Amino acid sequence: MAALLAPAVLAVLLAVGNEACATPQPFGGCLNEFWHQVPPAVAAQGPLYALCASHFATLYSSQTETPLYSAEHLTGRQIEDALRMPRHDAFHDDRRLPYADASTLEDYRGSGFDRGHMAPSGDEPDNSSQYESFALSNMIPQNSNDNRYLWADIETAVRELVLANQDEVYVVTGPLFDTSGVRALQGRIEVPAYIYKAVYDPEAGIAGVFVVRNAPGNEFWRLSLADFRNRSGVDPFPGLPASIAADASKLPEPIHVWHARPQG
Repeated sequence: MAALLAPAVLAVLLAVGNEACATPQPFGGCLNEFWHQVPPAVAAQGPLYALCASHFATLYSSQTETPLYSAEHLTGRQIEDALRMPRHDAFHDDRRLPYADASTLEDYRGSGFDRGHMAPSGDEPDNSSQYESFALSNMIPQNSNDNRYLWADIETAVRELVLANQDEVYVVTGPLFDTSGVRALQGRIEVPAYIYKAVYDPEAGIAGVFVVRNAPGNEFWRLSLADFRNRSGVDPFPGLPASIAADASKLPEPIHVWHARPQG
């Protein structure tokens, strides 16, 4: 694990000296999706779009034509309601974005990649919020094996954590890009090398980050928030006490529930 992310100069999270820089983000009505209403600290280029949904917030990059992250403030009630909701695939272009900066369904067609959710549809408690989660502004090009198996297990583990403790849990999910081998769909949408999911349960004192390669396999890492910040230049929960940010030991084990269809 020592080498993970160290060689990567993350394509749009251009962390200088491994220090994340806060960017002005007018999220307005969805600041409650962030711990202490403070968005993650990242360094980013290009026009950025702060997008609010009913139960998540997304920072979208025109450079990668993907989200840099989607953030969620999860509660037990929300997850209980979400588990009763059938999934209705409704992938769609996000009309809130300028056409020149937006990924499209056509960009993904025939690519061999899944349209991988950052804020999962499985967290959404009603039809309208499920539909919002299928906007392409919430998607990355994701390896299909990773999306349908290991990543689905990690998403399940986070939901089980919320249900088990009935606490308010903050989650930030996003891609990590490696500029040493940039790939792009249609020459536009950058394909991340890794995907992360940062979790913080303030009541239970549980914090840490799952990291997986955007590739087939069952290998994953659980990093402390401090270690992740130092390696990636991304700070999912700015201002978190150092003692909590340094400990990932309570982060749950992914739950192996194999699915027959994408669950991202």
